[in-house]
Amino acid sequence: MTAVILMAGALAFLGCGGDDDKNPVTPGGGTPTTTTFIGIASDGVTSGKLTITVISASLTGGIRAGALHAASVVAVGNIITHTSATPLTGNYDPDLDSLYLSGTGWTLIGHLESDGGDDTILGQLTGPNGPGYFVSGHLSSPLNIYTGKYHNQAMSDSGTWDMAIYADTVFIVAFAPGDPGPTTMDGFLSGSEPNRTITAHTGDPATFDIDVTGTLNGAGAVGGLWTYTANDPSYLPDDNGDWNGALIPDVATSRRRPERAAPPASF
Repeated sequence: MTAVILMAGALAFLGCGGDDDKNPVTPGGGTPTTTTFIGIASDGVTSGKLTITVISASLTGGIRAGALHAASVVAVGNIITHTSATPLTGNYDPDLDSLYLSGTGWTLIGHLESDGGDDTILGQLTGPNGPGYFVSGHLSSPLNIYTGKYHNQAMSDSGTWDMAIYADTVFIVAFAPGDPGPTTMDGFLSGSEPNRTITAHTGDPATFDIDVTGTLNGAGAVGGLWTYTANDPSYLPDDNGDWNGALIPDVATSRRRPERAAPPASF
């Protein structure tokens, strides 16, 4: 159930539905093109900015017609963290709208979702620290990915989070050790540079509410406060704390020695 909620939230964030009515090999039924998707990959501990490129120009035999099946085409990717860049290789099957990628500790298996607008490739993965998720969109505006950590005031609870900002829309995924799945939050980016305001929320008046506030500065650092309020006494008691992190910079797949990239001071 948690995975379903996570994927539904990600699809809503990227403005997509669930009808598989086209694919990146033959978008809109036209000439094959090379299509790039940008998003997040995370195994709950290690998170990164995910780039997927479906190299549809490698499709042999041209565009499928009638009952003919299309051959799988080459797909490549890159997972960029604060300390490394991991190249991925694999394929995309246009008949099944399915993707398979792997590389140094990562395996991604996903599928295409499309409603005629922005397309999304999303699915499950296995990373260096175990199972996780990925979501990526073929978008008309830049997508910035941030990752970091959170703690409560008593330092008795901590975890990791990923945040995507697309235009002025914010999507947060938080991972708590021991929980069966992540918590997702939707929010907004407001104000003017260099210090912009982040607000996000999830919950329900009958159960609990989580509110997140913070600041994004011009250097790509983010941080702020979070508050958990139990609206039902059977839930965990009220809690609050802080969170911080940084922007994952763009790194070319061909970049040499990505391990030299220094982590942000807040980590």
